[in-house]
Amino acid sequence: MSSLAETASERGRILIFHSDKTHGGRIAQCFLTHRLTATVCNDGTMALAVVYNEPPDVILVHQNIGPHGGSALAQVLREDNVFAHLPILLLVHPEEVKKLAFDGADLPFDDFIHEDAEDAELVTRAHLSIRRAHRQLDASPLTRLPGNNSIAKELDARIARREEFAVVYADIDHFKAFNDRYGFARGDEALKLTARLMINSVNSESPERHYVGHVGGDDYVIIVPADRVQGVCERFIANFDGIIPSLYDEEDRARGFIRSVNRQGRKEDFPIMAISLAVVANTEGQFEHAGQLVSVAAEIKKELKKTPTSGYMIDRRRYVRGESVRRADTRPDDAATPEALKSESL
Repeated sequence: MSSLAETASERGRILIFHSDKTHGGRIAQCFLTHRLTATVCNDGTMALAVVYNEPPDVILVHQNIGPHGGSALAQVLREDNVFAHLPILLLVHPEEVKKLAFDGADLPFDDFIHEDAEDAELVTRAHLSIRRAHRQLDASPLTRLPGNNSIAKELDARIARREEFAVVYADIDHFKAFNDRYGFARGDEALKLTARLMINSVNSESPERHYVGHVGGDDYVIIVPADRVQGVCERFIANFDGIIPSLYDEEDRARGFIRSVNRQGRKEDFPIMAISLAVVANTEGQFEHAGQLVSVAAEIKKELKKTPTSGYMIDRRRYVRGESVRRADTRPDDAATPEALKSESL
């Protein structure tokens, strides 16, 4: 079996909405042969029950299910925010493709497949739809960057390949105060601008083998070759500090801070937003999974938060492999002081 099929089989549930049980059964058998599960329904109510009780990864709707059956099912799902992401493919007769293309803008389907397609094409098209839906579902709706699941998979894949890389956990400081002061619309603009600055900085300093993701809120992740990470951090900080102040009103920008309410409900002065970059390098195959990288980065972020300005800190402690990553030779005085965050490292 191809690697594509193996990847898709991790979550491979197919719902076939077909008026002809014999033909629907043949299609189901095709998927079963490729280690995917398939359910055949010829009734809209039954099909919806399947979706609600055991959501499929992709739905195949036959063109002749009826003038309202297939489209009605697809429309109901498109209007449901829980299931709107499900890919719905239309099984269509080859002679009807031209008509489909003409009316396609009004159809609630994602793609079509010829009803007499070869088994290999049918399975592959379903696999590709599943993978595309998973990527879209995981992506941040605001920045369109990959989300948590995709980031973890990327890190685990690089670790498994024993690749030398560095991961940067980026966190916007004082974002909550900015968001409270200026509102969600300008807060969203700050998050999108940060993503653009990050992408441009990475493309400039590390044009190959890089990865940028959005964990959520004001947290981001960058993955680059270890020998490129310092340049990426320095360029990103320079770009961020040079452009982010333009999001503030002139009065706040000139003053260098805004007055807002802290988490305890008390008035407080908050500096202009800054960016903290916690860097963890996997250069000796010392990490076994993404969770270990996150744990180390959390320690570094605590140190970074001690200063109100932008900065980065690179963890250079030695680790040994085991059930969990353990420090091999760290002393308390190995940590950099907050005043030296831009040039020192753990």
